[in-house]
Amino acid sequence: MESTEGTIDRLDRTLLSIRIYCHPDAPREYVVVSRDTLQCGGVSNQVVAELCRALELGTKASVRLVVRGREVELTADPVLGGRLVVFVRREPGGGFLTFREVYEVLQTLESTLGVRVTWGRPFPRGSC
Repeated sequence: MESTEGTIDRLDRTLLSIRIYCHPDAPREYVVVSRDTLQCGGVSNQVVAELCRALELGTKASVRLVVRGREVELTADPVLGGRLVVFVRREPGGGFLTFREVYEVLQTLESTLGVRVTWGRPFPRGSC
């Protein structure tokens, strides 16, 4: 089985070799969905508490942050059973956005929020 580092490197090589995207414009963002639900018990972080409160009320909530120079939108939606959706956008940092950078943003986000999340594979979305 391939290591996580090897998988990330392979995904980045594939992404950079694809000519379907309008380089250097794409991907504009990555979408990542958590594999498990947000654990709300005993949270002390204000952002996590806000997302948990929305889930308890059965409403959708979104929070925008800047993490490692990229805009990150964190969304909790009861339709997804309490799983989190993260949009990592290319702006305001500009430049090309790779899988490795998305994984680094997710790790920093977990550290900032004080929660551990199992993430699915990031899905790049372009502008074309």
